[in-house]
Amino acid sequence: INKAGWKLKYLSEESTRLICAKLCNEIQTYKKILRLSINLNEKQVQQSVDELMNSCPTEALATTCNVPMPNITEKLIQSRGYMS
Repeated sequence: INKAGWKLKYLSEESTRLICAKLCNEIQTYKKILRLSINLNEKQVQQSVDELMNSCPTEALATTCNVPMPNITEKLIQSRGYMS
């Protein structure tokens, strides 16, 4: 929801679907972080997944995306000195 003065603007269903599809890899990473978190209990993880299902149901259920996860290994090595 974007606030423009006192009027609220919502994304259309089609725009939401397009944004969710473009964010598919990020959503998969988010789900992985939720599953691996040690500071969230099962109920909190499930609540986050339920909220994701309301926003991006296709990506919430998916385990892979149409576009492969980008390989950022070289970028990390160059910018942070991480070893592969």
